[in-house]
Amino acid sequence: AEVEAAEAVETHGYAFSVAAEARARASEEIEAVRMALEAAHAKALDQAKAEGAKKCAELEASLATAEAARAAAETAAQAAAEESVAQAKETARARAAELDEAMRESAQLSQLLAEERAARATAEAASEAAAASCTEATAARAEASAAAEVARVRAEAATEAAR
Repeated sequence: AEVEAAEAVETHGYAFSVAAEARARASEEIEAVRMALEAAHAKALDQAKAEGAKKCAELEASLATAEAARAAAETAAQAAAEESVAQAKETARARAAELDEAMRESAQLSQLLAEERAARATAEAASEAAAASCTEATAARAEASAAAEVARVRAEAATEAAR
């Protein structure tokens, strides 16, 4: 009986040691996953911010170009009123081409704005995915803790049965 009790205590100690090692490994893995997810989330946000800043700069440049073209067209229209009829027609044609270009740039500006919004939506989706992964890692940690607790209870039951 003493030998069986000693073996049961040894088995209990081994089972507890294995459970403790499993719990430690699970905690380390969960922490590594959490840190990787946080890094990925930060990288995605930084990338989205950088892309957004670049798009904003492009949009501002396009807007400035469109405003300059409009101002030039207005100035030319005033000058055309003072010119002869033939010169006024020619100037009006040139200004119409500039206005068409300004309209195209305005359309490009709208497209860039839409792309910037899409980049923000992508960053938000990445952030939500990272949060969901963190939640899954927390659930895995809880499962590992529950398994360790079951192993501990079984080891205690084996010790009690050996007595």
